[in-house]
Amino acid sequence: MEISVFHYQSARSYLKDMIADQKSRNQDFSLRRFCRQSEVGSHALLVMLLNGKRKMTLKQVPAFARAFGMSSLERMYFQNLIQLDNARSDEERDLCKLWLNELNPIPEHKIVEIEHFQVIANWIHMAILTLAKIEGAKITPENVHALVNGKVSLAECRQAIERLLDLGLLEEKDGRLMPTHSWVRTKDDLASKGAREYHKQVLKLATDAIEEQSVDEREFQSFALTLPRGRIALAKDMIRKFRHQLVTAMESEPGHEVYQCNLQFFRLTESPQASDPNAD
Repeated sequence: MEISVFHYQSARSYLKDMIADQKSRNQDFSLRRFCRQSEVGSHALLVMLLNGKRKMTLKQVPAFARAFGMSSLERMYFQNLIQLDNARSDEERDLCKLWLNELNPIPEHKIVEIEHFQVIANWIHMAILTLAKIEGAKITPENVHALVNGKVSLAECRQAIERLLDLGLLEEKDGRLMPTHSWVRTKDDLASKGAREYHKQVLKLATDAIEEQSVDEREFQSFALTLPRGRIALAKDMIRKFRHQLVTAMESEPGHEVYQCNLQFFRLTESPQASDPNAD
């Protein structure tokens, strides 16, 4: 996945992902060499910036912009991310977000709106929220990346955790990240781009599981049935009740793994009556 500064709400998160990306692309990469070549400052300073022990300043923007080959618009956006990270009041943060919205050239990636879209559209968010319920689970980008067997990148894991924290869906409690809600889901019959993308992703995960997991670890059932159009709503209601009953029964005891359950109910045929407005 190509890293774009316009997908970020934190200058430090962007910096960490860019450094990690350069490491993955160049075996000879080192922080010391990067500091010398980019003139961003000392090695110790860069380590503190990456660890969150020091905040970036606007004086460092030119050096990072050169190092990462930013365009003028990307540089302005990055500069505003630094200002957002350093904001001291809600009013100042709101103003920075307004500027970021104005600078962002990607319509789908506006502050707040993109956060909710991404939570719905990318399966890793629901996986993290469910994983956080497991007793002793340590929610870090590295742990999540390992537990999902690298199905998403380390950068995506980091962004997802920060997004869930920003939206208040995760919180730190007793030294670990915990979900703030027992269950997060979209509204029934939600017809949105984010929901469609989510279902496409989990269908792909299910396809992979057929090949990668033994039958002892999974259960796949598929069948066709006939029904009158007047009972479609009843069928959907029964599926939703089953979903609730399954979650309630399975989560009545502490869990050890995160499982994905997909239920698809859709029309296979195009009967002549379907296009006849006068049909019974």
